[in-house]
Amino acid sequence: MSWQAYVDSNLVGTGKVSRAAILGQMGGVWASSQGMTCFGIRDDGKVAPHLTPSINNLETPILVLPGFTQQFAISHPHRSEPSPEIHIRYLQRALPRMSKAGDCFGGRIAAIGSDDDSRPAKPASWSVIGYLRIVHYHHPISLVSTDFPYQTTHTHTNPLLHNYHAFHVNGIPSILGYIPNVLIATFPWSQDIWSINPTTPSITLMTSPTATTASRTATLLPTIRQMASLGIFTGWRDETFPLYGPNGEIILEVERAASALFGIVTYGVQMLGYTEDKEGGIQLWIAKRSSQKQTYPGMLDTTAAGGLSTGMLPREAIVREATEEAAIPGEILKREIRFVDRISYFHLKGKGKGRELLQPEVEYLFELRLEDGMVPVPMDREVEDFRLWGPDQVREALQRGEFKPNSAVVVVDFLLRRGLLLGEEDAEGIYERLHRRLPFPVVDHGEGR
Repeated sequence: MSWQAYVDSNLVGTGKVSRAAILGQMGGVWASSQGMTCFGIRDDGKVAPHLTPSINNLETPILVLPGFTQQFAISHPHRSEPSPEIHIRYLQRALPRMSKAGDCFGGRIAAIGSDDDSRPAKPASWSVIGYLRIVHYHHPISLVSTDFPYQTTHTHTNPLLHNYHAFHVNGIPSILGYIPNVLIATFPWSQDIWSINPTTPSITLMTSPTATTASRTATLLPTIRQMASLGIFTGWRDETFPLYGPNGEIILEVERAASALFGIVTYGVQMLGYTEDKEGGIQLWIAKRSSQKQTYPGMLDTTAAGGLSTGMLPREAIVREATEEAAIPGEILKREIRFVDRISYFHLKGKGKGRELLQPEVEYLFELRLEDGMVPVPMDREVEDFRLWGPDQVREALQRGEFKPNSAVVVVDFLLRRGLLLGEEDAEGIYERLHRRLPFPVVDHGEGR
């Protein structure tokens, strides 16, 4: 087996990879503590050391995975080295939608850190995976949407939560959201249906433990109407979001415009339309939101997007949104649209310590390659115009904060998956924040159905 490997010294001992490039077909590579010696796994399972040349002039896209020591020990107790089969199996499981990785590298390339001259470094987390990366970094990109303090564990102990009351529904054993303390203190909560515990602190909707979805929804509705009448929120949508329980059941439905006040998990769909030339050059169809929009007026957006209201499934929702917002024929959407990822994140909406609304969100992401002559056209008052932008223009707009927050993370996800996000030293960290484990019941619609 012939191969070469290039590894930056910054890789070593950190559990993260800052720069690296791997060429050829190989089973696995890791770096020594000096950052200059690479070890390749040959077909016979033996380790072959090689010295690396300079990486300064490389521009090769790479696939980087974190350390695998513990998994190797489980899968191959008789050997300490990773086998090509493990790389392939892990790649197929962890990166099922990164078809470009398989196309470019045959699914057999990985780089892992090392804590001395002979042993691969233990990963910080087995769930942390790497990305297609580019050797040369130029423009750091600031993410604008995953601004809730990040924790790798599934927990409700974040210090920021001291400013909130946990939202419960009687008979449901899970925290379902968070309501700001300031709203708890200033709104006249009816003692007939609400129980507030300042010690926990928590607030509970006191419906019967065996109440139906319709009954709980009806009990909550007067509170939401009173909030609207007091001006606590505006823009009644007459559309509801489902609130799911730990078994995937719908506990109740919440008026969409009020959902952020309760800090519940909401779901949405987003689609990026793109073009690709014969050389593989990508351009994205970016929408500019109408200046009359109730939320984020005039900001940049994905090609089509929408909330996942009660009773809707992701695929049917995005087909409807793309038809209504971008005039893309439904038959093309149903045939060509691809589900590519499901991201989850925690967004703080508003300003002022302890006054922000907590918005945990799950977005189902779709892509549509548009052929020459197929141009999205604004069909309603939601979108002002569409513009066809290359990666450089998109990255610059991200840096300037011109994208709607939850659209920015979708664009970042697209750029990462295609190796187009330059200048980011922490792709693994970005991946984690785009796929945050939310400390609430979350329903999974699979691949969007």
